[in-house]
Formats: sequence, structure tokens, C-alpha cells
Amino acid sequence: MRSAIVILFVFVGGSALAQDSYLVFRTGVGTYSMKTEKTFRNEFLSSVNLPLRVTDDFPPYFTFGVSAVGKISSNSAVGISFDYMSTGGRLSYKDYSGYALLDQNLIGTQYGVLFQTKVNRSQDWSLLVTFNASLIHSVLSLTDALSIGTSLQSESEKLTSNSYGLRPGIMAQKKIRRWVFQAGLGYEFQTSEALKTSNNKYLFSPLSRIETTADWSGVRLSIGAGILLYRKAPEPVNGNRQWVD
Repeated sequence: MRSAIVILFVFVGGSALAQDSYLVFRTGVGTYSMKTEKTFRNEFLSSVNLPLRVTDDFPPYFTFGVSAVGKISSNSAVGISFDYMSTGGRLSYKDYSGYALLDQNLIGTQYGVLFQTKVNRSQDWSLLVTFNASLIHSVLSLTDALSIGTSLQSESEKLTSNSYGLRPGIMAQKKIRRWVFQAGLGYEFQTSEALKTSNNKYLFSPLSRIETTADWSGVRLSIGAGILLYRKAPEPVNGNRQWVD
């Protein structure tokens, strides 16, 4: 799959350079399903005789990304994208005798190809329907610790998985001279692939023995700003094509 993504990046990147193109940097907020992560957390809580409480429950968090986009027709464009996401869960308890915790910290890096098409007639603002297909590499850093007095027991593990995503959405876009401004809304649908260690050990919920996955499915809100790299000028009457920055 990674080889296919690289081929798509090269193909789409070449298409982007062939037409009007621009580079956009984005930030936003994402919500995340993480159903099996919550199952693992809840069953861990039920299986230990400790007064732990939930202090983080995989909340919505900031996303960061960049896209390179090039037009393939008067109303449509293709491009490549990269996004960074993070979230996490925590159980914790602390008193005079010590502390206990379970940390589930998740990071996702998303490599995608995109298609967008204009659906309105306004010359000032473009309303775009967008589709993004991607490969998501997830990293889970799992830590549990118990400290009583001077005694500390701690264990950490790092697990990874690769999954696939599809994100339909809508976007408002405006170009001012060489600047591009965007605001988008979409929903991410992702496959849930099991997380595993470097030696292929899987993580199961303590009671139900369900495989733990990283499921980044959820709502995506974003705003972005970028710059036109170059654009194709209208052909002059004599037929000699001119290029402008």
C-alpha cells in the first residue's frame, strides 16, 4: 500500500504542476471514535482493585496538515495531502501514599490523495465538494504505573498499525491575488486495523479479549491559508501561450 501511495503522489503531483496549482497549510479540530481503546480502558478499570478515574477520554484535538493542489479542469482539481492528529485517554489516582495511572497516547500521520470540484457559480467564492483517500499510520504509546511509597512498578509499550480512510466533505475557498483561503467540514471514515508491537504481539482488552485498534473516524473541521505557486494565463489572440506567476 505504501508503494501505491508513493505512485499516486508522483502522478498527482505531476498533474498539479501541469495546471494552476497552490500550496495550503491547515489547522483544525477532529473528533475520534477510538471505540476499542475505550473498551480496553474500561475493562482495565474493572479488572484492577484501584480507585482510578477517567481524566482524559480521547477528546477532540487539533489537527495540522498541508496540501498541494492543481487544477485538471475549469471546475475540478486533484492533489496530495499530509495530516497530523493526536488524542489520548488516561486513568489516574493519587493520594498521600502514592499514585496509579494508565496512559493511552495516540498519534496518527495521514498520507492522502484528494479530489475537489466546484459546485457554485460565484466568481468571488468557490463552494467545493471534496474527497480524500488516505493511508493512516498510527502509534499508540501505552503506559501503566503504580507507585506506593518508595516502590514503583511501571511498564510501557509502543504499538503501531496502518489503516485506510475516506473523507467526503465540503469546502469554501477564496483566492485573493496570490493568496488562497479555505474553510472545510468533512467526516472521516476509517478502517480499524489491530495495533501490534514490533514483534507482532497484539493488545487485547483484559476481559472481553477484543483486539485494540486505532479508529480515527469522526468529524473534521479545518481552516487553511496558502499561496498560488503559479497559474496559466489565458491564451493570447496570436496563440502563443503565456505563463504568469
